[in-house]
Amino acid sequence: MLRTKKKVNEDDVYFEDVSDDEYEEMDEAIRRKIVIRGGKRIRKKVLSPAEKKAGYKVNNGKKVKMSAIERMKRKRAARKGARKSRSKRSISTRKRLRSMRRRTGL
Repeated sequence: MLRTKKKVNEDDVYFEDVSDDEYEEMDEAIRRKIVIRGGKRIRKKVLSPAEKKAGYKVNNGKKVKMSAIERMKRKRAARKGARKSRSKRSISTRKRLRSMRRRTGL
């Protein structure tokens, strides 16, 4: 990682020129993930597993800290979702096994 300093104006102000390797390291925090929404492929920005940290989210392509209220609401919603998914788990497992049998039969 080489850094070079460039003089911006006549005053003793210098600007550090960042190399391409450093830009790539900065971009590793946020990655693009392809998801299906409404039958269309969308590139969604997500945090990489190494950068994932509780209380942070991606907003406008940047890692942003969540407010305490948002964290509480998400926690409650996760609990509610866990209850629902637990109650429907046996049904979804049965359907998945049936579809797997059909796929092998083709």
